Amino acid sequence: MANAERKLANVCIIFFIVAATLHIRQLLIEWRFLRRATESGFLTSPFFAELRVFFIASFLLCAIGLLIKRRFGLVLSVFGLAAVLLGYLGWRLYSARQLRVASQDYFFTQHPEFVPSHASGLIGARWWDLLTLGCCFVLLIWEVTLLTKRSQRK
Repeated sequence: MANAERKLANVCIIFFIVAATLHIRQLLIEWRFLRRATESGFLTSPFFAELRVFFIASFLLCAIGLLIKRRFGLVLSVFGLAAVLLGYLGWRLYSARQLRVASQDYFFTQHPEFVPSHASGLIGARWWDLLTLGCCFVLLIWEVTLLTKRSQRK
């Protein structure tokens, strides 16, 4: 990688570590919620906790890939970013299904204030989730461009 590309890669590594840290924080919150729900006898889905673990692993794969500083590392990072985008797609599909069920439920039609918050169709999403999604999309394009440039040089 050229010097400018290396500097950008270092910024990306920091971004991936921060994103993983934010998802670790959310995982701890989900873990606490699941434990309390289980102790109280409530039936709940571990989807969001599993999703956070998936995101953490994907972001760490991205960071490790960029730390390798070789073509193989860049390929790993591209796979990590693709996994992140697939994770957000899965989250969106899960949210759409849950919101469709809630819209047909009598209780939620009578009390719409209890429908879960859903920024851009993602139940439980925070502003940084949407920012992370956008950044990952841009970074995926950048990394694929780097890979194709390297392929053309050889």
